[in-house]
Amino acid sequence: MNKQTGYKCMFILLITTFLNIIASPSLYGTSGIPKSLELLLPSNFEISPWEKKGPARIYEKEQLYEYIDGGAVLFFEYGFKRIITQEYSDGEELLTVDIYEMNDPEAAFGIYSLQRDYKMPALNVGNEGTQYDYHVAFWQSCYYIVTIGQKAGKRTKMVLSQFAENISKRIGNTSEGPKMLTHLPVNGLVPRSKVYVKGPLGLNSHFYLTHENVLEIDGIRTEGVLGAYQSNGEEARLLIIRYANSQKAEEKKQLLLNIFSSKYNRQIFDGILVFKNNKGRYYSAKATGHFLYVIFEASSLKMTDEILKQTSRPAPD
Repeated sequence: MNKQTGYKCMFILLITTFLNIIASPSLYGTSGIPKSLELLLPSNFEISPWEKKGPARIYEKEQLYEYIDGGAVLFFEYGFKRIITQEYSDGEELLTVDIYEMNDPEAAFGIYSLQRDYKMPALNVGNEGTQYDYHVAFWQSCYYIVTIGQKAGKRTKMVLSQFAENISKRIGNTSEGPKMLTHLPVNGLVPRSKVYVKGPLGLNSHFYLTHENVLEIDGIRTEGVLGAYQSNGEEARLLIIRYANSQKAEEKKQLLLNIFSSKYNRQIFDGILVFKNNKGRYYSAKATGHFLYVIFEASSLKMTDEILKQTSRPAPD
């Protein structure tokens, strides 16, 4: 994250703090000191008949293990600062608001994209949101927000969306996603299927190779992006990783080809080395410039070939 982006995130909190000093004194503790993330929570009078149930809880850094345990390591990989969680009740039902403050907008989008199901309905809130049966998730600026209900149904979805919209207004500014996303070829790309990859845990949740970080993705000098593709009933996934130089990209291509060769059946199609697993899915890899392109779970040789042809030119930096 560059300094300008970090200052932008800090600026949002400062402005939110100032506005709430004027508009919402109830959002402050008895000491009168602003509570940072708590200022982003909907206040009782805004979401009546819903009211806060108990105090908000804040978990910082490694304290996240106390809240989500096994899932915490993914947040750390993307860049986690703290989370505030608050329960609300209308006398009959409970819902929970979780606001994760990440290191920068790229981290916020990354964790959102990693957990997003692009097959679920999109929600026009923040930079982008998704409506699920029991929860709403969206990202905006440096924040990843989840509003969670206990029941499925039209009423729950409406209430969760209202909470999300309230929080979005409090955050205010939106941000651009990672520049790495622009490297995915657009033809056949499934809307909202882009996933930003900053480390091996994120990658393995979509494309498992080994428990070790063999592709050396660190989110600093080496980052990646995933996309789903569909065309004429065919489908495939594409992974793009940017390395510091072409030598490293070529080295990792050879590594992947060796891994594929040890697990799958090898064949040549239209001059391209392709591998087929026992489920009839195809895999391939190529290096162009300092970018590594990996096709996986393609439903046909034709689909594999079509996507690889879109990556024939070096991607722009």
